[in-house]
Amino acid sequence: MSYNSSFIYPYTSVSRGSLSEIYDAFRHHTYSLVDLQAKAYQEINEWSISLINQIKDHALKQRSLVLEAYNIHRKHLENMREQFVETNSIYERKNDTEEVNRLLERCKNLKVNIVNITYRSSDNEFMEVTIVEPSDGMEPEDPNPKKARDDKFENARPERDETGSAYDKDFKSSLYSYSTASASNRPE
Repeated sequence: MSYNSSFIYPYTSVSRGSLSEIYDAFRHHTYSLVDLQAKAYQEINEWSISLINQIKDHALKQRSLVLEAYNIHRKHLENMREQFVETNSIYERKNDTEEVNRLLERCKNLKVNIVNITYRSSDNEFMEVTIVEPSDGMEPEDPNPKKARDDKFENARPERDETGSAYDKDFKSSLYSYSTASASNRPE
């Protein structure tokens, strides 16, 4: 059984060439999207690594301050212990058990603390990704406006609300949960 070649390829060679060009153009746009996605991921990763490194550096400095405070307080306790030992030996030579008991009580009730940890807000900026809505320039121009009105797919095209967000008029639900207006909330 043979098929009519015009049935398989109803387009002329000119239209096959333009169809190929359309596919090539959209393939190029798809590659551009992949490249833009990779660049955005890279920027997010670089920002994240930078911020994590800043946090690690800050934490290292804070730990070194804790170690410094520990060493200062440990030496101070050692000095106090020597003073208590000397004072205790004086009281024991005098057989002053009342003063020895007070000294022991003071020794047991010493309060020790090396640091106070507080939290302050940081001046670090957090990046925020906002979705760029497809522009009207991405929609193909209609070469035959009368035919488009009769086309069943015309009704399936999303409409735009007053903010420019696309929505499906049948479901009255937003197709995009992020608006470009949220980009204006980013600190500069």
